[in-house]
Amino acid sequence: MRRLLSIGCAALVVVGCGLNGRAPAPAQRARVPRSAPPADPIRYGRQIFLRYGCVACHGADGKSGLANPNAKTKDIIPPVIYVADGYKPAELKAFIRRGQPLIDKLNPGGPTPPFKMPRFADWITEPELDALQKYLFSLMPKEAEEKF
Repeated sequence: MRRLLSIGCAALVVVGCGLNGRAPAPAQRARVPRSAPPADPIRYGRQIFLRYGCVACHGADGKSGLANPNAKTKDIIPPVIYVADGYKPAELKAFIRRGQPLIDKLNPGGPTPPFKMPRFADWITEPELDALQKYLFSLMPKEAEEKF
């Protein structure tokens, strides 16, 4: 029984994080049957944030902290709590669809940052994208909203 449990845990690590410890790209994930979105788009958006693995890089609270060595964004993956400050809803949805395959380097002569924003265009549905955008905008700290 203990051996079976160990094998099961190892399988979850490989499937969930990939062999190199990074979350697999959306194209490598199994398709999950989708049900109708719940009435609360922000709650549904949080489910989407978790389902597509955004949490792996941006953190459970959207504040990031995951190191991305030599990334121009201060060697970390940027937080998503301030996206409402930098994007209009349609711009954010377009960014999520296309991803960011090239990450600017902090030191041009240094190594390429290991993490990039995957392209979700072929995976995320329009209702999921709408809910995810609403959820990400809801993360803006209240004190930050008052400054704008």
